[in-house]
Amino acid sequence: SGCTMRITYSCTLNSNAKLVCGDSGNPNTVTLTWSRTNTEYSNTLKDDAHVYSYGIDMTKKFSDGAGDLESVKFILHNDTDGYYVKARQIDGIYYVTEHVADKDQATQFVPALEGQVFIKGLEDDEYTATEIATDEDYNLLKSGIQVTISTAEGEICPNCGQPLLTASATVNGKAVEMKADNGSIHAAVPFTVVNTKGFELPKTGSYGTWMFTAGGVLAMGAAAFMIYKLSKKKSC
Repeated sequence: SGCTMRITYSCTLNSNAKLVCGDSGNPNTVTLTWSRTNTEYSNTLKDDAHVYSYGIDMTKKFSDGAGDLESVKFILHNDTDGYYVKARQIDGIYYVTEHVADKDQATQFVPALEGQVFIKGLEDDEYTATEIATDEDYNLLKSGIQVTISTAEGEICPNCGQPLLTASATVNGKAVEMKADNGSIHAAVPFTVVNTKGFELPKTGSYGTWMFTAGGVLAMGAAAFMIYKLSKKKSC
């Protein structure tokens, strides 16, 4: 008859929902059986969609193994779509809940006791993980960590007949082997971050710079005065 029927639904995932990360995706199968009231005709339509989700498995370490992990904070920015990641922590794992434009609203990821920051629910995009705080005795990372998650068509799904997606990843431009999660492969991007202990030179224009400059001028003046005194004694 040329008519169109649209069926929609919405749902909310709670903490008991199983999130499958990796190549198999989260399958969502829909079956619709319909018929006409004026005939005995009926028909069944099926559809099978896969929603893919990935993660970051970051391990935080200190060069001497003595730093305070609770002082460490990271934020995560999606460079592809231009948003910051907001997540909820459940049993030591962060699950993405929102995308926010304001940096101040981004979740500050704090490592667990073992130094792990596990973030689940990411898209296959480019990200920058930026360290915004660390132990006071250690230096912050000089630049953000570039994480790229890419996908390509893989084997055919036996249910829907469409190709599944296979993921790969790089960290700062170098290929890394993604770790297994929930029995799936290519799920989370693993990498390790190390803070070194030490000090940073004062920035240009700060009090440290003019102190070094003033000290140098005084030292040069004292040396010149001594040379002058010595030369005067010799001339006498």
